[in-house]
Amino acid sequence: MTHQNTPRRDTFGIILATAFLITAAALITLAITLGGWGLLLLIPAAPTLLFGIAGLALDAVKRPRDPFGRVQR
Repeated sequence: MTHQNTPRRDTFGIILATAFLITAAALITLAITLGGWGLLLLIPAAPTLLFGIAGLALDAVKRPRDPFGRVQR
């Protein structure tokens, strides 16, 4: 197999998804700690958590990629 056809993970996507997950965890923790009106922090935490989960599920899978990191078909 050549280097271009070797299955690789998308490192930038994994780091970005992890940052989304850490941000969502911080928002959820802060919302639970504050209580009351602080629970409104769960509103931005929900899509942030979904983006993190979806991004990690898509980018952590090994796929053949070109030198720029785009998935080859």
